[in-house]
Amino acid sequence: PTSAITKTYKLHTGLDIGGAYGASEVAALDGTVSYVGYDPYGGGNYVVVTTYTGGIQVQAKYLHCSNIYVSVGQSVVKGQKVASCGSTGSATGPHLHFTLAINGSNVDPMDYFYKYEWALVWHCTRN
Repeated sequence: PTSAITKTYKLHTGLDIGGAYGASEVAALDGTVSYVGYDPYGGGNYVVVTTYTGGIQVQAKYLHCSNIYVSVGQSVVKGQKVASCGSTGSATGPHLHFTLAINGSNVDPMDYFYKYEWALVWHCTRN
């Protein structure tokens, strides 16, 4: 795919979900906040929630956040607000770039959640 920002080829490793600026982004899974910071490669402000299930590490990463409401080491539950929708980093407008990694390898979030009949929980509404 071609990047909307650079107009060059760039592998897109996640799912973009458009939303209103400031809309709630909530945890897709129970877990522990493992990273909070700024991605210098275009992702802007981001949060990573990590969980382990059956010895498998699952990491959900939320990028382009306008605000972050959790801190490293904090436990979160599915549906809990972790951040708000923004356009930090390289973005053409407010959205959530959601990445899912299994044992350190990025996977298609939709394939994973459909396969295991889990629901990707994310709000596009202001609280």
